[in-house]
Amino acid sequence: MMENNLKVNYIPKKIIFNKTLIEILIFFVLVPSFLTIVYCTDLNKSFFLYPDDATLFTIYFSNFAHANNTHFLGNFIYYIIIIGFVFLSENLLNIRKRIEFYLDISVIFILVPIIVSTITLSKSDILPPPYMGFSGVVSALVGYSFSLYIVYLYKIVNLKSDRIWIIFSMLVIFNLLVITFLRPGFNNKFFIIITLMLSLFIFGLSDFVKIYSYAIKNIYESKKLYVVGFLVIMLLLLDIILWLNLFPENILNNKTVTNIWGHYAGYVLGVYSPAITYFMINFYLCLKNNASDFCK
Repeated sequence: MMENNLKVNYIPKKIIFNKTLIEILIFFVLVPSFLTIVYCTDLNKSFFLYPDDATLFTIYFSNFAHANNTHFLGNFIYYIIIIGFVFLSENLLNIRKRIEFYLDISVIFILVPIIVSTITLSKSDILPPPYMGFSGVVSALVGYSFSLYIVYLYKIVNLKSDRIWIIFSMLVIFNLLVITFLRPGFNNKFFIIITLMLSLFIFGLSDFVKIYSYAIKNIYESKKLYVVGFLVIMLLLLDIILWLNLFPENILNNKTVTNIWGHYAGYVLGVYSPAITYFMINFYLCLKNNASDFCK
């Protein structure tokens, strides 16, 4: 996705060779261990975010604390499943350059917690404090897992990457559509969402036709398309289950408050994280040597 001239010659070959092991240690050992250590120690309560005593520290680290065992285990399990999909997809299909992938993940683990907490604070009149939870990051990974496949399709079909925002936007609206369909309480927004989706579909129709034509022409020759189809179907089924938990019809269920605004902010940022990476890389190239078409 989104061609650029950024080269990564400064990364030692040994590190590149061992990238899979490093990523396994980070995503499947370091992050789960940090979540566990925080929850099982006094750090957990010290990370809680209160509107009247918010600091940059608690705004960020409150995303790694949890209220109770159910809250912790739910986010922990969802994280392992979703990061597994991201890791599997990236290593099977080589969708992103390593520097792009690491920047995408940085957006999710650095930017998302701050924005989720900021939005949560803006809803302090509705959501009772304290605030905590890793579900904003999990939601971002859900969105990112889908956007990876969109990037992959644009890459193999050689479509213009500057139009990919249309498909990203359709993915966000599709998520809203699923929620309105599964949650009757949201049905008053159904026709607005359908209208938005149809409008974007018209703008992106030519890209859809090219992707469909490519898939039909190569489906019997490319084993990767079978892999992509299988992973997308499994991911969609899994994410529908996650959506039901992340976006309940009522924010208060069994005395438990669900921060749907934080969840959706995380999801949207996850979807658009490849686009954010694109702008970061090209902005860097503009500053360095005006080496990108993005500058013009």
